[in-house]
Amino acid sequence: MTITGQVLENGIPIANYPAHDMFLQLEGFCDCRGSVGTFVADLNTDVEGFTSFQVPLSAGSCTTIPTITFSISGVDCSVTPYDLGVQFNSVDFDCSGIVDEDDRLAMIPVYAAKEYCADLNNDGFWTINDAVTLAQHRFPSHICP
Repeated sequence: MTITGQVLENGIPIANYPAHDMFLQLEGFCDCRGSVGTFVADLNTDVEGFTSFQVPLSAGSCTTIPTITFSISGVDCSVTPYDLGVQFNSVDFDCSGIVDEDDRLAMIPVYAAKEYCADLNNDGFWTINDAVTLAQHRFPSHICP
């Protein structure tokens, strides 16, 4: 998934703003690099102040309403909330980057509550097939599901 952002100061684009100082936070999402949903911009901003964030689709956690926060190091910035219009879930419930016993234990209350996050095979139902999906990723432990 690619998310594009523009850096403006008083409505004027800021060109060549350093990528390493721009961060995108997706709450409820952790990526395979071990960070909890924090992504650094791909490149410095262009002449129009635009940059992008390549967000890996191989990740952990679960959410039905991702919240995006954009931040720039050392700068207070306002962000217009943006609805991604996506839902995602993963067998890596605890965002550790691997699927193991901790994830099975974390799934139990979610499954019992029949939450979206427990529908691991995305068929719209909470059945034994979801537990099978978790087991398929757990033995052997998958890294970065």
